[in-house]
Amino acid sequence: MVAWLRHIRGTIRPRTRWRVFRDTPQLYLEHFRYALRRSLLPEIKLCVWVTSPATGARFHLSADLIDDAIAQDIVSQPEKLFPKPEMLKAHTGAILDVGGHHGLYAAEALHRFPDRRLIVVEPHPGWCDLIKRNLAGNGGLTRARIVNACLAVDRGRRTLHFDPDSSWGATVQAGGDGLVAVEVESLPLLDILEGEAVAMIYCNAEGAEYTLVPQLQQANLRPAVMVMCVHPEYGAAEALRQQVCEMGYAERDASANPNRPVYHYTRNGP
Repeated sequence: MVAWLRHIRGTIRPRTRWRVFRDTPQLYLEHFRYALRRSLLPEIKLCVWVTSPATGARFHLSADLIDDAIAQDIVSQPEKLFPKPEMLKAHTGAILDVGGHHGLYAAEALHRFPDRRLIVVEPHPGWCDLIKRNLAGNGGLTRARIVNACLAVDRGRRTLHFDPDSSWGATVQAGGDGLVAVEVESLPLLDILEGEAVAMIYCNAEGAEYTLVPQLQQANLRPAVMVMCVHPEYGAAEALRQQVCEMGYAERDASANPNRPVYHYTRNGP
């Protein structure tokens, strides 16, 4: 009986959970709700909605804990991920989100750029459902188009590799031990755009940047601003950066992190 009670106490861990609850940073309007979510981990993964105090964007934090890291990045370091809205004022077109994940970036973009449509590209069908949920939670379904495919050089099928317990690092670039593999549709950039003009691109898709930039150059497409998360493990990062600059863009390193660099590219001239 004593051993059983110790086991229950070790599982509940009231002191540890209280410390986590108490030390949770004040990030969202629903602080109690978010602190409760964190304090119950890892045994209980409580899915909650939270709201950015700066923009009013609502984020659905799913059972995948990568959502917490992404939402915290958006709320605490927006300058790393978003250009200033005035940078797009003179330009028409949608925002293209390559690697939509669960739609947290798209949810924030709806609020930061209220006059823009969104094109959200994500190959995983289950994650597209989460994108739809986040868009709907922000009244953005009529302003967005979800493309359930991966960016590629041609139409066809690709294999998406991902960890069943976490969405971190899902990619069509390569497989690995313990990863789930599913076939997904692949589309080239022009098929994804369907003739829609683009004013801004956000790309965070585990190597898709090495497919995106050559297609932009080939199609002579030059959005006003690009925010690009470059993954050196999937290609020649320096050559890619040089290619973008040669297309007429000024580069700014927004992350100061050589392992996970985020570059802002602003088009030179009109």
